[in-house]
Amino acid sequence: MGSPYFYLEFLLALHAHLSLFPHFSNPAILAPVYTRVPHASFPTQLHQCLTAYNHSLTLLSHDSSRLALAGDSAGCTLILSLLLYLADPARVRVHPANGKPVRPALAVLLSPWTTLVSPLHHDTPSDYLCTSSLHLYATQYAGSPSNLDNPLASPGLLTSSKHKTRGAPRGLSKPSSHNPSSPSWSLASPRHGFSIHYGSEEVLAPAIRQWVRGVRSEGVGVRTVEEPGGVHAWVVARLFLGGGREERVRGVREVAEVVAGCVGRG
Repeated sequence: MGSPYFYLEFLLALHAHLSLFPHFSNPAILAPVYTRVPHASFPTQLHQCLTAYNHSLTLLSHDSSRLALAGDSAGCTLILSLLLYLADPARVRVHPANGKPVRPALAVLLSPWTTLVSPLHHDTPSDYLCTSSLHLYATQYAGSPSNLDNPLASPGLLTSSKHKTRGAPRGLSKPSSHNPSSPSWSLASPRHGFSIHYGSEEVLAPAIRQWVRGVRSEGVGVRTVEEPGGVHAWVVARLFLGGGREERVRGVREVAEVVAGCVGRG
């Protein structure tokens, strides 16, 4: 939506709900600002999110069990791209004390845009997104047409560890020579897997369901909440459009509960 400030009310509500859990004495939320298209294209945004991720790890003394990633729509694309990027053996971060890989505790994906351009994207009578605009933004973000077929840019393409990259895009190093295949989701997933929230009536729903099936086939834990009749990013939109207080905060409360159940739990 152009700026993290659009999500300020949602983030404040999330912070308030997280603060209700006793092991969250002082929860912190970092909302990175990344360059939107058409001012920049992939991989600029991935590099910017990587900077934010590394900064968060520094603040947490590399204790990634206290870190969760969360976003909606294109923000989820960047989260998934970041996880794949970090899963390559040449880039794996390890804890300076114990040498173990540093992975976030959880990824919460709200209406994730898993694949930039997919034949599974179809307009629905209810959703405010339309496929033509979605694919226009996708081509602008990809920059090069070849990136539409690159799982680092369009992570939903990676449905098994057998998918091969077609060369690293400009600005990103190629996968290590001893592991020429793209990382699998079993290697890239957070410690406690994914929590996916989406609406049954949104344009992205069929592609989300396909991605979930592929990730689960690799043994990755995926929790899904499909809102009947919900449209794109309904968890966020409900905060503004819900019929009453309980309806408005229900999505925020669900996200807070799943985060509290995983973050800081080792």
